[in-house]
This record gives sequence, structure tokens and C-alpha cells, in this order.
Amino acid sequence: MALSLDPDAPLPGDGDPVAKGTEEPMDVESVFQMIGFGWFQLRFFIICGMPWMADAVEITLISFIGGIVERDLDATPAEASMVVAGVFLGMLTGAFVWGLVADFYGRLWAFWGGVILTFGAGVASAFAPNFQILGLCRVLVGVGAASGHVSTTILMEFMPKEYRTATCCLLQVFWTIGCLFEAGLAYV
Repeated sequence: MALSLDPDAPLPGDGDPVAKGTEEPMDVESVFQMIGFGWFQLRFFIICGMPWMADAVEITLISFIGGIVERDLDATPAEASMVVAGVFLGMLTGAFVWGLVADFYGRLWAFWGGVILTFGAGVASAFAPNFQILGLCRVLVGVGAASGHVSTTILMEFMPKEYRTATCCLLQVFWTIGCLFEAGLAYV
């Protein structure tokens, strides 16, 4: 196709199989089918499994934290229960917030925002001087941990069709790894 000065002439690539490389345009699904399962998908699978591990650690941690808060921070049983309940309040709030963030700004923002918030608030929890600050940190951890569902959606978008079911099921193994990791830390 030769270039033309005519404003109504088609641009290069419009209906030109040589410029496009193929006669039929490919959709994203077809591209992932053509690429298949490789190192990118494997690394992305591991990255998307990390929030599941963190979520498992958070849920398992709840069974330990009440007594520690009472003992180390001189909190009453009711105050310790509020710290524990704060994680669930955060998860309730975070599920709504991260859904909106994913819709308006994209899933990657929701994914990484949740990961960073969970990590930052989790580290801050370790240095909390009293149960009020600890409670706030635990609420923020819950908000961050609630973004874990976004990782599953992102992962499925980058997988070829024939691998989606297996990777979605195998993603749940990270939950078990997180529980075993925390149990190992508690044993030490």
C-alpha cells in the first residue's frame, strides 16, 4: 500500500496484512494461548501466591495474638479481643476498598497497594507501644490483606485457558505454606 496525501485514504496497517503481520487481528486471549506457559507465568504465579501466604499467616496469627496482647501490653481481655476483631473489620473494609481501587485504577494498583499496606502495617505492629496503636495497625493489616482476591484475578488473566484451573487450585497451596511457615516460627 502506497502512502497517499488523500485524507480519506486508509492509513498503513488498516486492512494491510503486511503491516499487521496477519490478516486477522489477534485478541489478548489468542496471544496468551500462543505464548503458552513459561517462566513469566511461573514467576507471576509465585508472586500472586505471596498474598495468600500472608493472609494465612494473618488468620493463624489471630489465635496467638490475644494472650500476648494481654500479657505484654497489660490489656484487658476485652481490649485484646478488640485488637483481634480489628483484623476482621479491616478485611471487611478492605474488600470494598480494593474492589473500587481495582475498578477505577486497575488491578495492579489494588494488588501492590494491598501488599505494601499489609507489609508496612505488619512491621509497624511489631513495634506498637500500646494496644491502641497495635489495634490500628492490625486494622490496616486487615485492609491490606483483603486485596488477596485481586491476585487470583490477575493471575487468571495472564494464564492460557488450559492452565487456569490448575493454577487457581495450586494457588491455594500457598495458604498451606503460610500456615506451616507460621507454625515453624512459633515452634522456634
